[in-house]
Amino acid sequence: MPADPSDLLRPSLAHSAPRLSPYSLQALFLTSFFGGPLAALGMLALNARRLGRLRRDVPWLVVALLAYVLLEAVLALSPAGRGFIAQADAWLGRRAIEYLVRALALAVFALGLVMHRREHKAAELMGLTRPSPWLPALALVFGCSLLAELLRNFMQ
Repeated sequence: MPADPSDLLRPSLAHSAPRLSPYSLQALFLTSFFGGPLAALGMLALNARRLGRLRRDVPWLVVALLAYVLLEAVLALSPAGRGFIAQADAWLGRRAIEYLVRALALAVFALGLVMHRREHKAAELMGLTRPSPWLPALALVFGCSLLAELLRNFMQ
């Protein structure tokens, strides 16, 4: 038996690294709204990396990414998708697809709320300072908007 009883706790505490606080929900919402689904997925991946749960979140992020790419492909390449676009344009105007993409981005935001709700609550309860999201958020908004536009042009 060790002389110091605190030695019993050292092995379990020594291997755990302190986790970083996630980016704020406001940053995730604004990135989702202005950058679209790709930017929202990028911000979720950054949060997952900061929280040390990237391995657990990657399957969900890949499924959401594939769903987005499949939706874009169906809308651009199939007759039913083009018919849907024409009908949506008649109902909502020329920006109907932008509205659909924004709604999908906000669905990705909701996915982020569900995936990281415990970590956000813990950060709020513990009073952790959140990192400044502006540099990664702006990079994701501009980069992913450009990438989404290139994807749409490639499929047409």
